[in-house]
Amino acid sequence: MNDHEKPHVLPRKIYFLIGGSLLFLTIITVTVSFIDMGSLNLIIALGIASFKAALVALFFMHLYYDNKLYIIIFSTSLFFLTVLITLTIADTMRRGDIYEYRDNLITENAAMYDFLGPGGGIFVSSCGGCHVLQGDMGLPNQLKGLNEEFIYYFIDRLEHSRFAMTPFSGTDEERRLLANFLYSKTDKEYKFQSGEEVFNNRCNFCHTIDGDTRPIFDSFYGSTSDDVFDLIPIFTEQIELMVPWLGTDEELRMISDYIESWYKEDGSPKNP
Repeated sequence: MNDHEKPHVLPRKIYFLIGGSLLFLTIITVTVSFIDMGSLNLIIALGIASFKAALVALFFMHLYYDNKLYIIIFSTSLFFLTVLITLTIADTMRRGDIYEYRDNLITENAAMYDFLGPGGGIFVSSCGGCHVLQGDMGLPNQLKGLNEEFIYYFIDRLEHSRFAMTPFSGTDEERRLLANFLYSKTDKEYKFQSGEEVFNNRCNFCHTIDGDTRPIFDSFYGSTSDDVFDLIPIFTEQIELMVPWLGTDEELRMISDYIESWYKEDGSPKNP
């Protein structure tokens, strides 16, 4: 019989010492449970329980005096168990964060709605998924130079724009509030500098010059600037889907001259 096969007998005092330690650790566990230390309660309880289990395995089960390979196996198993428990605790202890985040988000959104006003709230819910208010691509920059009435009528025709926008589903009152909000964010002092800019800001939402979407190149073929000046208001009044012409006479003259520049002096088309 080799040394590993010989039974190992511990002195009685060792058993009493380990038993007393286990009882003492149990008293500590119960005492700590009545003290609110937040997440530390669970950590302390698991730490004490792990230490008690180690004492039982090492001495009552004689693992300390047995083949050291068993200690390695036991330690490895304990390590992976610790990892599993730690990850589980990390998950369960942070699950409440999602509710706190949700509540904070609701509070922040409510504060933002109050700050923006009713029109701003409509913008966030109806437009905020695709559009922003800041930067070169922000709506205020793209709508600069336009008046509130134009924005109001355009909102009613979003689905007919060449950008395949979602129709506005709000009431007429909400449309008015949204138009007022967007107009309040634009540069009201801005003046168009050219007919091309007037075309891009007033017409290019729905039309192209000679592209695939509602080209208007052929519509003014052979027309002079004065003809275009007279035709644009007529077109916008007679065609229901078009936004009424709400620009100034100066803007109308600029866009009329710009459209006339698409054609040669004899009225034949040239590359715009």
